[in-house]
Amino acid sequence: MKHKLVVLSMALLMSVTLSACGSSSASHHKALNVTLPDEPATVDPNTSYDTNSASLINQTMEGLYKYNGDNKLVAGMATKVVKPTNGGKTYTFTLRKDAKWSNGKPVTANDFVTSFRRTVDPKTKAQFASIYDSFKNFAGVQSGKLSPDKLGVKALNAHKLQIQLSRPVPYFNGLVATKYLPVNAAAVKKYGKKFGTNAETSVYNGPYKLVGWTGSNSSWHYVKNPYYYNAKGVKIAKVNVTVAKDQNTSVNLFKGGKVDVTSVTGQYVRQNKDDPEMHTHLTGRLNYLYFNSKREKTNSMNLRKAMSLVINRKTLTDSVLQDGSKPALSAVPRNDQDLY
Repeated sequence: MKHKLVVLSMALLMSVTLSACGSSSASHHKALNVTLPDEPATVDPNTSYDTNSASLINQTMEGLYKYNGDNKLVAGMATKVVKPTNGGKTYTFTLRKDAKWSNGKPVTANDFVTSFRRTVDPKTKAQFASIYDSFKNFAGVQSGKLSPDKLGVKALNAHKLQIQLSRPVPYFNGLVATKYLPVNAAAVKKYGKKFGTNAETSVYNGPYKLVGWTGSNSSWHYVKNPYYYNAKGVKIAKVNVTVAKDQNTSVNLFKGGKVDVTSVTGQYVRQNKDDPEMHTHLTGRLNYLYFNSKREKTNSMNLRKAMSLVINRKTLTDSVLQDGSKPALSAVPRNDQDLY
């Protein structure tokens, strides 16, 4: 196992997309054509670890909360954003009675319980199980000393979910909106280890459902989930996705009118900086420089400080990256109002 130590924050990265506003746009064809930079690994929220899988999951799943178009936290599967009790350690949610899965079955509190326990269960080997580390008995369950049913989550009834934390978490609502997603308990039981490995072995509770993804192909699409509680508010009926690993391919697809939105980096940002179809926004993603703290020569605080001082981050972002990225001085992005 390699042991590395994060020492320097280099740059707060810019997300850059080419998006069409002419006749090829979704408003004319009622379908949006987009690219993804690589194949996703899974559509299982409990085992997902890569950004491409997250792209699928974000389109097809919804948590208790969500962010609206103005990036404001609002109720999703829950009826409202709740205030915690017990000194900030107990959250009790009431689920929407019109919340349904893409198979027409209701979303229940047990679907959330199943998801949370399954993620923390060491048998699942979830790479991001640590996002539940504030849940009561997390450490005991993760170590195998306690059974998953001892995790601090339970269904009080079909539509009431309660979470018990071991400590207050100031950013808990953000995790509720983006990380703590449900899974269809019946589908998990039916498909076992195959759950989420393709479009047919998963069930969706978000605005879209996944169609045509086999687990290894390079194109698929999303279609409106007719059972989504706000299906009327979903304006784009279909989204076609094409994997384009090479930027030349993605740019050519865009310029040829085959896709409406694609992401670009590096030279393509510089070459198209005056193109009105190019749009940029800062993301919360950071680039870091690592040193191996297990090696004597690089396990030096003074070395790390010296490297931090000698790197001109503004030169790096303005002259090297040249894509709108901003200098970063810590692991926490500055000016977070600029991220959205």
